[in-house]
Amino acid sequence: MAKEILSAHPWETLLVTMRGLGAVLLTGGGMPISRLTGFSHSSSRFIGLVYGGVCFVFFTLGLVFLSKENWRAALFIAATVGYFALIPAGGEAYSRFRVPIVPCYVVAVSVGMKEAMSIVAGEPLFKKSQNASA
Repeated sequence: MAKEILSAHPWETLLVTMRGLGAVLLTGGGMPISRLTGFSHSSSRFIGLVYGGVCFVFFTLGLVFLSKENWRAALFIAATVGYFALIPAGGEAYSRFRVPIVPCYVVAVSVGMKEAMSIVAGEPLFKKSQNASA
C-alpha cells in the first residue's frame, strides 16, 4: 500500500523527504535559544537555521578538502551522515535524530572551517600529497 502511494505521488514524496533532511541537518528547536537570549521564538528559529546552514556549508567544504587527503575517511563520514540523515527524513523528522551523526559532522565542519581560514590566510591545510592512498 505504501509503495502505491509513494509511486503515485513522487513529487510530494521528494518534498517531504527534503523537508525531513532539512529538519534533521539544518534546524534545531528555537525554544532553547529563545530562553537563553530572550529573542522571540521565530527569531530564534531563524538564528538556528542560519547557523545550521553555515555549518552545512563548512561540512561540505570539509568533505571536499578531506577527500583530497584521505578519501576513505571522507567517504566514511559522508556515508555515516547520509545514512543517519536519510533514514529518519520524512514526515516525522526531528532535529533530535541527528545526535548519532554529530561527531562525524563536527569533524567535517572543523576541517572545512580550518581549510577555509587557511585559504584566507594564504596557506592551505591539506595539500595533495605524493603518497596519498588510492
